[in-house]
Amino acid sequence: MKQTNALPSWADDGAANVRSAKFQELSFSLDVTLGALAGATAAAAERPGTYPEVLQLFARGQDLVKTLRTICRAHLGLSAADTAAVKARGDIGHKAAELNKLVEPIFRNLAERASNDPIFSAHPELRLWKEARRLRGTILDDLPPDKVAFANDVSASVLEPVRALHTHLTSTMALNVKDSDGHSRIQGFGASIAVLKNADDPVLRRTTFEAMNAWFASHSPSFLDVLNAHTGFHLALLKLAGEELFPYVMRSERMDLRVYRALFNALEARLPRIRLAVSLRQRAFGDGPMRVWNLLSPSPDALYTKGRFFWGAIEDLKLAFAQLDPEFTKFLDTASHSGWIDAHGQSMKTGGTWCDDLPALDAVRILANYLPTLSGEAALSHLLGAAWHMQVLHQAPAPARVPMLAMTELAGNFSETVLSRSLLRAAENTPEEKLQRWQMIKRLTNCLLTIPARHRLLKHILLERQKGLLSLETVNKLSVESWHHYFGDASVGEDRYVWAYKTHFYRTQPVFYDWQYTFGFLLSQVLADQFELHGSSASGANLKSVWIDSATLPANDFAAKHLHADLASQAFWLRAVDRALLPVKRLENKPDYFSS
Repeated sequence: MKQTNALPSWADDGAANVRSAKFQELSFSLDVTLGALAGATAAAAERPGTYPEVLQLFARGQDLVKTLRTICRAHLGLSAADTAAVKARGDIGHKAAELNKLVEPIFRNLAERASNDPIFSAHPELRLWKEARRLRGTILDDLPPDKVAFANDVSASVLEPVRALHTHLTSTMALNVKDSDGHSRIQGFGASIAVLKNADDPVLRRTTFEAMNAWFASHSPSFLDVLNAHTGFHLALLKLAGEELFPYVMRSERMDLRVYRALFNALEARLPRIRLAVSLRQRAFGDGPMRVWNLLSPSPDALYTKGRFFWGAIEDLKLAFAQLDPEFTKFLDTASHSGWIDAHGQSMKTGGTWCDDLPALDAVRILANYLPTLSGEAALSHLLGAAWHMQVLHQAPAPARVPMLAMTELAGNFSETVLSRSLLRAAENTPEEKLQRWQMIKRLTNCLLTIPARHRLLKHILLERQKGLLSLETVNKLSVESWHHYFGDASVGEDRYVWAYKTHFYRTQPVFYDWQYTFGFLLSQVLADQFELHGSSASGANLKSVWIDSATLPANDFAAKHLHADLASQAFWLRAVDRALLPVKRLENKPDYFSS
């Protein structure tokens, strides 16, 4: 293990700077690709046999667009006040629209051809493209060309700056907070999010939560304007396309609506037991229901334990996957030593953590905001699992390089699940066992209560937004209702301004960026059992093959192949929830376990 506490930083290779020579080079490559594609698509109109070559150019363009967008995100991540990335992102949006416009006639032609058309026998990759396009359809696919052009122009020219406004607003945050030693400090948005997720200092968590709530209360009208703009744009597109919200959302995730309903019906059926994940831990803080700022807190005992430094966390993850996926362990070395990870806690960062793809460079970018706690290690493992999923898909056929969020979250959750089980086995009959059990139950709280509450809130916000502009009174009322629907009396108060600070409410695509975490968490429990018991999926596939399938198969087909499971069955999800609840079940008769 590397004997240093130094945190890694992104390599100075231009892949986090829109002013860099690297960015300009990639942007020029995209322009050249667009020019070549324009000529190729014109010639292909009368020569379908050239479709494979044309779509190879399209795939190259897709990789360049994704890479350039990630560089914009990284640039904003390190300097949220710099507007150069906003302009660059808008320019890329226009080029992405042109890229899709050029190949649309080819995809329409493929869609009209019967499955036994000779072209698919002669060029099997075209069948993959046809199926990928069908499964990955967007709202724009249902619009006439003139309306597609208008929608793309509004998205790139208007919505991108509005979206950036959320970043610029949060970058002005400067909270005065205190820690357990009585020291005061000024803390920005990114650092505050990291504290609430992973810090083990109870005073710092409380003062951060209280200061954040006060700050967002005073700035909430500005955030509401941004929220109204974003939700209004999404709903206007749906109306224009004659689409209903949830059928579209499920189709864009390659998911049957029955799967979504079965999952959430199972959660509703198990809510009383899930809430025990809160009450079991509350006793460690004293009497009464749980305070909101303690919901994601590490064990109070963790404050007095040795720090879990970054390189030790990498070694823990490598050990956990040594038998399950040796290629993942090699990726961990590459990512941590090649400048793909920035783990520093810079206060002006745009949010807590994220990872994104650089397919044109065969690399990824990870912003970790790492804290040396058990929670910090778990969060890092999640990011690395999702990043590995992205990296694996660089080797997949071009139509499989845009995975659905639900499957990326399955990969991230799988990494975290395997790590948590490995750490618990190593900690059995030691003082650390209690800390590990706490972390597992805390994660359960987040995935089965906090995130579903957030999803319910956005769902109801969108329903109310269909009636007209939202008011602060309406949004705050929905926020309180959504929170208490899931937490009941298990907590005091609520996270009222989650709609303002959570960047997932302000993403352009997908519409929802929440329930997929719950889906991934529960499915990861079953997939981890499968691999720990058998060393492969139910079809005998290794993890790399599983991840490649996750980008091409509809969710239910994926589960049928690799788990022999029916995701549309509520019984399946009840079993998955019960599996996730095992850490709670083992302590049900030990109510003082965490307070003793």
